[in-house]
Amino acid sequence: MTSLVRFTAKAVLWTLAVFFSLMTFPSSAPWMLLIWLIIHGLAIVRSKNSFGVLLIGLLVFCVKRPPLFLETIIFVCLMVCAVAIGFVIWRRSKANLEVNRLTRVSKLMAVFLFVGIVALIWRYNTYTTASEPGTWNTTKPVVCLGDSLTAYGYPKVLSQKISAPVLDFGENGIRTDRGVKRIEEIIQANPQAVVLELGGHDYNQGYPRRHAKQNLIQMIEAFQQAGIVVILVEIPRGFISDPFDGLERQLARKYDLQLVGDGIIRSFVLMSPVIPPGQWVSKDRHYSKDGLHPNERGNERFASTIAQALEQVFGPEVRKQ
Repeated sequence: MTSLVRFTAKAVLWTLAVFFSLMTFPSSAPWMLLIWLIIHGLAIVRSKNSFGVLLIGLLVFCVKRPPLFLETIIFVCLMVCAVAIGFVIWRRSKANLEVNRLTRVSKLMAVFLFVGIVALIWRYNTYTTASEPGTWNTTKPVVCLGDSLTAYGYPKVLSQKISAPVLDFGENGIRTDRGVKRIEEIIQANPQAVVLELGGHDYNQGYPRRHAKQNLIQMIEAFQQAGIVVILVEIPRGFISDPFDGLERQLARKYDLQLVGDGIIRSFVLMSPVIPPGQWVSKDRHYSKDGLHPNERGNERFASTIAQALEQVFGPEVRKQ
């Protein structure tokens, strides 16, 4: 009976560990993998079989479909090698064969993996612009271009937080191709920055990744050529796996853009009456009423996040005194 209880408890714990790992936000995926690596390391220290732990962490990380940066690919290859070594050790130990040398190799590989995950966390989350802070101009506007998440009102709240005019270019249900059509109109408004929040409806309406990518690139390049700073908002397209493979993170890295992580939009879902934990808290703590679009509190949070992104690019002058 005791063995059955212990087995059940372990099964529940591992199931919960995998579930919460799959629900991890993209920006936190390397941290999630670090936890699996720590479990792997502890097992090695205790001379326990640990290749299964490493395999679970690797599979979860790959299922989430992170953006394919060079460091991501290298790290996954190292993980595969570590899993293979662990599997060989496990097979040999089952056959009562000598495994001391392989165990030492496995421990050395674990050290490499820990160093690698630290580097991966740093590089994976380096999505803030590396450029020198721009010159903030209180007379030049900031344009907010986006779909219903923008149209629900955060630009109005943003105008109360920053010391420059804010132009609301939000439209319900628009795709990236509609954003391309508004490029000239936006450039003529002579903004100093554009907050770009588009691409969700491309996915919802069945358009492929390349469709959104081409249009986003066209907008980014046009705005940058006009001397306009682009703030790119990351769009969540799935809680477990990203069907667009971290598109916004790749573009932010390629074009040196300030990226607003998708945690802000995910919070509208999580802190709503639709699913937990929003179902477990009072209504005055919700960020959304319908499970996606921001309410008044959500717009306040969204605007604060955008203001912070602008401040990281232009400096403290952004804030309205």
